[in-house]
Amino acid sequence: MEIKNDKGASIGALYIGKNGANWDQNFVREKGSNDVYLAGGSVRTAFFGDRKRWKDKTIVKFDKAFVKKLQIAKKDSGTVELVRTTPSPTDTSIKEGWQIVGQEK
Repeated sequence: MEIKNDKGASIGALYIGKNGANWDQNFVREKGSNDVYLAGGSVRTAFFGDRKRWKDKTIVKFDKAFVKKLQIAKKDSGTVELVRTTPSPTDTSIKEGWQIVGQEK
């Protein structure tokens, strides 16, 4: 397992090995070291369990029917403002979706 910072640079890595004497322990070793430790808490199953539990890690979920405007801000990159467009009975050229109405750095 390798841990990276927000810039993608590695800040540490370790190897997770076999189970210990019982199934609630694993052998672990830091990358570049020969020292092996016995870690409690079944470390291996926390990282190498069923793939299904890693598939959908939704942070925010919302019903778009209730949202008319959305502003997205990213540190050091500015903001983007989106407005939801909906078809109008009088103007069929408008499609349902999102339109960028403002962007600033």
